[in-house]
Amino acid sequence: MTKHRFAFALLAAAALSLSLSAYAANVKTGTASTYSADVKAGRALAFNKKKGNCIACHVIKGAVMPGHVARPLVGIKKAFPNRSTLERILYDESLRDPMAPMPRLGKNHVLTHSEIEKIIDFLYTL
Repeated sequence: MTKHRFAFALLAAAALSLSLSAYAANVKTGTASTYSADVKAGRALAFNKKKGNCIACHVIKGAVMPGHVARPLVGIKKAFPNRSTLERILYDESLRDPMAPMPRLGKNHVLTHSEIEKIIDFLYTL
């Protein structure tokens, strides 16, 4: 092995070691697994007819027989880069638009703040 190849291999091994250490730290603190768990919980809430029931009005990828009353839920993070705007919409859209047919999910205690946050986590993946 030449001197340059050995140095490159050593550098690659060090980079891999650092990456694995960072991954292990995320798993240990629950960061990576919590995020995916919140996204899964948000999806379940969005599809749940007794909770978010987003599919009653919106087309969402993976939904069976979604509604076509409201805009399709795609590109949400780009459309609403400020999470607080989306949170207000889910809490009570009538504060922003009094004529909006969007249900007042937070105001009417259909969803908790935590559930709204999980739905936003899910919507940001769309």
